[in-house]
Amino acid sequence: MSRVSFVALMAAVAVLSATAAEAADIYGGSAPPPVQPYGGSAYLPSSPSNWNGAYLGAQGGMAWGSARNKVKGVSTRSADTSGGNVGLYGGVNANVGANFVVGAEADINYSGENGTSVNGGKAYRAGSDWNGTVRGRVGVAFDRIMPYATGGIAFVDNGVRGNGSSSSSTEVGMALGAGVEGKITDRVSAKVEYMYLGTPDGSHNLGKQKVESDQSSNILRLGAAYKF
Repeated sequence: MSRVSFVALMAAVAVLSATAAEAADIYGGSAPPPVQPYGGSAYLPSSPSNWNGAYLGAQGGMAWGSARNKVKGVSTRSADTSGGNVGLYGGVNANVGANFVVGAEADINYSGENGTSVNGGKAYRAGSDWNGTVRGRVGVAFDRIMPYATGGIAFVDNGVRGNGSSSSSTEVGMALGAGVEGKITDRVSAKVEYMYLGTPDGSHNLGKQKVESDQSSNILRLGAAYKF
């Protein structure tokens, strides 16, 4: 059946049902049953999916970004960084009104993101071994599909190696992202998500050399979760 024919049929059903109800009111009789176009069961629109509840899931993808290693007394060079990113996430959602969903989410991830720059003839390898976030989420539910925006606090490992030594620190910054989540079943959902992590400079002492490393990451990942 074409879309035009389907719309016309639905309009006819609505008109016939309204006419029958009006006739029943006028003549005091009972209205005839509604037209049933789908093999004996009247068509009813599906109810919106319930997104309420807590969930726990796993995610994985790729990270890429840059690390600017600032070494006192020599030129500053940037390194392109890349690597895998896998971890766990969990949170809670609440339906607000008919279509809006608000919630909170946290995650912790292993990161293999790193890259090398050469400053003053010396190689410095910068990267991150792990990252985590605590964020709010706001989505618009179209039944079983929900695009959303998310933002909050990022905790990122900031590490540098060079001059025969290594140093790392935990930096606190911002996390901003967006994604689309879809329900596979009432309990299982899957998502695709982009996340940006930005943090302040990390200060490191590599032997007698002081290095400040400014790192930022972009993460594209897939995830799947179970709702309790």
